[in-house]
Amino acid sequence: VAGARETVGSSMVQKYRIQCYNCKEFGYVSRECQKPKRAKDAAYHREKMLLCKQEEARIQLNVEQVDWKDDTDDESDDQELEAHYIEQIDQNDEDADLAKERELLASLVEKLKCQIDESKNHNKFLETSNKVLIDKLKSEI
Repeated sequence: VAGARETVGSSMVQKYRIQCYNCKEFGYVSRECQKPKRAKDAAYHREKMLLCKQEEARIQLNVEQVDWKDDTDDESDDQELEAHYIEQIDQNDEDADLAKERELLASLVEKLKCQIDESKNHNKFLETSNKVLIDKLKSEI
Protein backbone atom coordinates (compact mmCIF):
# COMPACT_ATOMS: atom_id res chain seq x y z
CA VAL A 1 0.00 0.00 0.00
CA ALA A 2 2.82 2.41 0.88
CA GLY A 3 4.42 1.90 -2.54
CA ALA A 4 1.12 2.64 -4.26
CA ARG A 5 0.64 5.82 -2.25
CA GLU A 6 4.08 7.08 -3.28
CA THR A 7 3.08 7.17 -6.94
CA VAL A 8 -0.12 9.11 -6.28
CA GLY A 9 -0.24 12.86 -6.83
CA SER A 10 1.87 15.39 -8.62
CA SER A 11 5.51 14.98 -9.58
CA MET A 12 6.43 17.23 -6.63
CA VAL A 13 4.65 14.86 -4.23
CA GLN A 14 6.47 11.93 -5.81
CA LYS A 15 9.82 13.72 -5.89
CA TYR A 16 9.83 14.90 -2.28
CA ARG A 17 7.96 11.88 -0.92
CA ILE A 18 5.51 14.03 1.00
CA GLN A 19 4.16 12.14 3.96
CA CYS A 20 1.12 12.79 6.14
CA TYR A 21 2.18 13.50 9.72
CA ASN A 22 -1.19 12.30 10.97
CA CYS A 23 -1.35 8.78 9.51
CA LYS A 24 2.24 8.51 8.15
CA GLU A 25 1.08 7.59 4.63
CA PHE A 26 2.67 9.09 1.52
CA GLY A 27 1.04 11.29 -1.11
CA TYR A 28 -0.74 14.01 0.83
CA VAL A 29 -0.34 16.34 3.75
CA SER A 30 -2.06 16.05 7.12
CA ARG A 31 -4.47 18.86 6.25
CA GLU A 32 -5.86 16.63 3.47
CA CYS A 33 -5.93 13.48 5.62
CA GLN A 34 -9.33 11.77 5.91
CA LYS A 35 -8.34 9.67 8.92
CA PRO A 36 -9.04 10.74 12.53
CA LYS A 37 -6.44 13.02 14.07
CA ARG A 38 -3.52 11.34 15.77
CA ALA A 39 -3.67 10.85 19.54
CA LYS A 40 -1.78 13.48 21.51
CA ASP A 41 0.55 11.12 23.31
CA ALA A 42 4.20 11.47 24.28
CA ALA A 43 5.36 10.85 20.69
CA TYR A 44 3.07 13.62 19.44
CA HIS A 45 4.43 16.13 21.96
CA ARG A 46 8.03 15.03 21.28
CA GLU A 47 7.58 15.54 17.53
CA LYS A 48 5.93 18.93 18.04
CA MET A 49 8.69 20.06 20.39
CA LEU A 50 11.34 18.95 17.86
CA LEU A 51 9.66 20.99 15.12
CA CYS A 52 9.43 24.04 17.39
CA LYS A 53 13.11 23.72 18.29
CA GLN A 54 14.02 23.41 14.61
CA GLU A 55 11.99 26.50 13.85
CA GLU A 56 13.61 28.44 16.72
CA ALA A 57 17.05 27.38 15.45
CA ARG A 58 15.97 28.78 12.07
CA ILE A 59 16.24 25.39 10.39
CA GLN A 60 14.10 25.40 7.26
CA LEU A 61 11.03 23.18 7.72
CA ASN A 62 9.51 21.47 4.71
CA VAL A 63 5.94 22.23 3.62
CA GLU A 64 4.49 19.20 5.40
CA GLN A 65 6.24 20.02 8.68
CA VAL A 66 4.98 23.62 8.54
CA ASP A 67 1.44 22.43 7.75
CA TRP A 68 1.49 19.89 10.57
CA LYS A 69 2.87 22.42 13.04
CA ASP A 70 0.29 25.00 11.97
CA ASP A 71 -2.50 22.42 12.26
CA THR A 72 -1.41 21.57 15.78
CA ASP A 73 -0.88 25.15 16.93
CA ASP A 74 -4.00 26.19 18.72
CA GLU A 75 -4.85 27.56 22.12
CA SER A 76 -6.47 24.35 23.36
CA ASP A 77 -3.25 22.41 22.70
CA ASP A 78 -1.27 25.00 24.64
CA GLN A 79 -3.77 24.87 27.49
CA GLU A 80 -3.73 21.08 27.42
CA LEU A 81 0.07 21.02 27.51
CA GLU A 82 0.14 23.62 30.29
CA ALA A 83 -2.40 21.59 32.28
CA HIS A 84 -0.24 18.50 31.76
CA TYR A 85 2.86 20.29 33.06
CA ILE A 86 0.95 21.71 36.04
CA GLU A 87 -0.32 18.21 36.80
CA GLN A 88 3.24 16.86 36.67
CA ILE A 89 4.46 19.64 38.97
CA ASP A 90 1.62 18.94 41.38
CA GLN A 91 2.45 15.23 41.26
CA ASN A 92 6.11 16.01 41.96
CA ASP A 93 5.05 18.22 44.88
CA GLU A 94 2.84 15.42 46.20
CA ASP A 95 5.72 12.96 45.83
CA ALA A 96 8.02 15.32 47.74
CA ASP A 97 5.37 15.81 50.43
CA LEU A 98 4.91 12.04 50.69
CA ALA A 99 8.67 11.56 51.03
CA LYS A 100 8.79 14.15 53.83
CA GLU A 101 5.82 12.50 55.51
CA ARG A 102 7.52 9.09 55.29
CA GLU A 103 10.68 10.54 56.84
CA LEU A 104 8.68 12.12 59.67
CA LEU A 105 6.80 8.88 60.31
CA ALA A 106 10.04 6.87 60.31
CA SER A 107 11.54 9.34 62.79
CA LEU A 108 8.44 9.09 64.98
CA VAL A 109 8.59 5.29 64.91
CA GLU A 110 12.26 5.40 65.98
CA LYS A 111 11.44 7.76 68.86
CA LEU A 112 8.60 5.50 69.97
CA LYS A 113 10.91 2.46 69.88
CA CYS A 114 13.38 4.32 72.10
CA GLN A 115 10.61 5.26 74.53
CA ILE A 116 9.43 1.65 74.64
CA ASP A 117 12.98 0.48 75.42
CA GLU A 118 13.30 3.13 78.14
CA SER A 119 9.95 2.08 79.62
CA LYS A 120 11.00 -1.59 79.63
CA ASN A 121 14.26 -0.72 81.38
CA HIS A 122 12.41 1.45 83.91
CA ASN A 123 9.92 -1.38 84.53
CA LYS A 124 12.78 -3.83 85.16
CA PHE A 125 14.31 -1.36 87.61
CA LEU A 126 10.97 -0.98 89.41
CA GLU A 127 10.48 -4.75 89.53
CA THR A 128 13.88 -5.27 91.12
CA SER A 129 13.23 -2.38 93.53
CA ASN A 130 9.91 -3.96 94.48
CA LYS A 131 11.60 -7.32 95.09
CA VAL A 132 14.19 -5.65 97.31
CA LEU A 133 11.49 -3.81 99.26
CA ILE A 134 9.40 -6.97 99.61
CA ASP A 135 12.41 -8.89 100.89
CA LYS A 136 13.18 -6.06 103.31
CA LEU A 137 9.60 -6.06 104.59
CA LYS A 138 9.60 -9.83 104.97
CA SER A 139 12.79 -9.68 107.00
CA GLU A 140 11.32 -7.03 109.31
CA ILE A 141 8.19 -8.99 110.01
